[in-house]
Amino acid sequence: MSREVKQIFALLGAFSTYYLFSNYVLTISQADGSSMHPTLIDGQLLLVRRLLYKPQVGDIIIATSPIKPSITVCKRIIKMQNDFDYKGDMIPTNHVWIEGDNKESSFDSRMHGPIPINLILGKVIQWSI
Repeated sequence: MSREVKQIFALLGAFSTYYLFSNYVLTISQADGSSMHPTLIDGQLLLVRRLLYKPQVGDIIIATSPIKPSITVCKRIIKMQNDFDYKGDMIPTNHVWIEGDNKESSFDSRMHGPIPINLILGKVIQWSI
């Protein structure tokens, strides 16, 4: 096998590893907006764990927006399935209630209801200072 072919295979392997790692294990995201202020500030870098994540109350998560699927949102899990929302309705199985820490500027479950857990992309495990 020629040297060029070996280099191409090495590059393909590196790119494949990067793609799999960044899409299924850990990814970097960025806080956008003020809905998680003061915990997260607009523009902060976020490290998101995607692999083997089980949602829990209190977790800060990245999720696909239930209203506009082309964007992601960063919110905190407030309630889990079988808990009751603020109206007294039970949160359905495989759903969570999410809210921003800055209630005045957050569009969240208080407006659109609980979200399916399959919209959760991962848990924020670290953010920049």
